[in-house]
Amino acid sequence: MAGGAKRHGRARGVGTAPAGLRLVGRLWLERDGETLLSGGRVELLERIRAHGSISAAARSMGMGYRHAWELIEDLNRRSARPLIERSAGGRRGGGTRLTPEGEDALARFHALMARFHRLLEAETGAFVELFGAPAKINEKGE
Repeated sequence: MAGGAKRHGRARGVGTAPAGLRLVGRLWLERDGETLLSGGRVELLERIRAHGSISAAARSMGMGYRHAWELIEDLNRRSARPLIERSAGGRRGGGTRLTPEGEDALARFHALMARFHRLLEAETGAFVELFGAPAKINEKGE
């Protein structure tokens, strides 16, 4: 990005403050200091729902199968109830699907993210007076 600014992960800034002023933040759920649910894990769950397969979901994200499988195993192990379930192959080929708890986790995370983005937008105004429009160097605004 211009001026050496960087985007970190999938963080999103929101707001309509002057000169592109925006408050940026990331949000994730931790248990015992380790990530439990985050934007990346939510995306993996959504892609599993869409593809019905851990390998297809991982491939669609440019992620290795083993890493995706470890993330899912970690989510299932550290959740009160499994978020995804796998079925072995057979006549219908098996597959992977979100459990009702997995669907609920996605819905809650998306609702939380919507509230978080509204908070960022509302709080951006607190910085407008301090950082408002960039100062003009000369009369032409250069």
